[in-house]
Amino acid sequence: MSAYKIGLSEKDGRKELRFSGNLIINNIEKIYNELQELLIIDKPLSVFVENPENIDITFIQLIVSIKKACLESNVDFKVEATLKDDFKQLIEKAGLEKEITN
Repeated sequence: MSAYKIGLSEKDGRKELRFSGNLIINNIEKIYNELQELLIIDKPLSVFVENPENIDITFIQLIVSIKKACLESNVDFKVEATLKDDFKQLIEKAGLEKEITN
């Protein structure tokens, strides 16, 4: 099982934040700490969750907190996720599907 990956870039005046790998509770504190150092919410933000090996509710909660921070800063926020059906079902059962889709 590999770790997670985070990528931050900018395209057409919009920040792009990309996640992949194991987006689970075992890594969430490290992911959060990396984001604290990397991410300044000052431009429109697109988040891409790209075929994670594993995902759980703690990661979805992190996405929700990023979305909330963008809304509070009046910054446009979008999220796109390419997920396996099992992960989609987990998110739907938790009632969080609107948080991971636009």
